[in-house]
Amino acid sequence: MPHIGLQARGPLVWVEIVFLLLLYGYVLLSAYGLGQLCLRLFKLPLLSKIESGLLALMVGFGIFSMGITIIGLIGWLNVPGILTWLAISGSIAFRELIELVNDPATTIEASCSPVRRSRFEVLLQTVIFISIPLLLVNAASPVWDYDALMYHMEIPRQFLAEGRIYFDPEIWRSAYPFLGEMPFLVGMIFGLDPLAKLINLTYAVLLMSSVYVFSVRFWGR
Repeated sequence: MPHIGLQARGPLVWVEIVFLLLLYGYVLLSAYGLGQLCLRLFKLPLLSKIESGLLALMVGFGIFSMGITIIGLIGWLNVPGILTWLAISGSIAFRELIELVNDPATTIEASCSPVRRSRFEVLLQTVIFISIPLLLVNAASPVWDYDALMYHMEIPRQFLAEGRIYFDPEIWRSAYPFLGEMPFLVGMIFGLDPLAKLINLTYAVLLMSSVYVFSVRFWGR
């Protein structure tokens, strides 16, 4: 588990990039598996496969974040605590993913018939296609905006240094729930702050995709 940081040079840069992508994939699959488990328990038959997948990712990220939050509230916000939660959430999620793959009901049926899209749907698709390249450029750039530097990244970093989630009266934003920022700590313990950019990119894509899918379902046809 490399902890290289900004001093990486030559081949070490590629080691860091590969490890970053593997860690991001692990978090993404863990969140998706946790979300699928939750949806299976609640049984929502009215959702399509795409809607179910989007909802599973959103719910799964919420569960994943709440797990780290609970660790922080009980004072175990350190490397062993976060690694333990990664192992627990990953084992639960991967077992659910295996059952999902083996379930014959999850096979995707190909359809060659053309689908007529409304103007509303075409407009949404255009906005998404224009936004995604901009989001990718933003994800590849260093953290520079005020919000990220002052509290989206900095306050979780202070929580990690303290080993717990606490309220600092001099920084009133430390009273925020920070559920969206809790997965950033996974990258911080390995010195991989760009993981926060990838997770934030995932949030943005999930939001746009959800708006598109559910808007088309209720208003686009």
